Amino acid sequence: MSHATDRFDAAVDRLGEAITWTKLNGSAGSFAHNCIVRQAESGILNMYLDSVEQMALSRPALVVICKSGTAVIVADTFTRDSVNYVCVKRGIHRLGNEIIGRTAIMNTV
Repeated sequence: MSHATDRFDAAVDRLGEAITWTKLNGSAGSFAHNCIVRQAESGILNMYLDSVEQMALSRPALVVICKSGTAVIVADTFTRDSVNYVCVKRGIHRLGNEIIGRTAIMNTV
């Protein structure tokens, strides 16, 4: 891993909260990682979703920022404050050819 990846992972560990993800249909079990969770504002949603996809979201949508080693795919779920969320879109952040972090847009089930 590069210095940038190590710094980003350390920041997520320091600022994030532990989330237990459940893989698609629970087939591959679940895994826990530290992630930064926040409400998705319109600027973030505009980067990942078009206007039709945004209208289909129920509010509040969440943005989950994960470390580079977190394997999040569309349809993975987690529960936060007794509300179930499902991943509707994910993004990979790169610096050069190296993956620095991952972002998931979450919608309520």
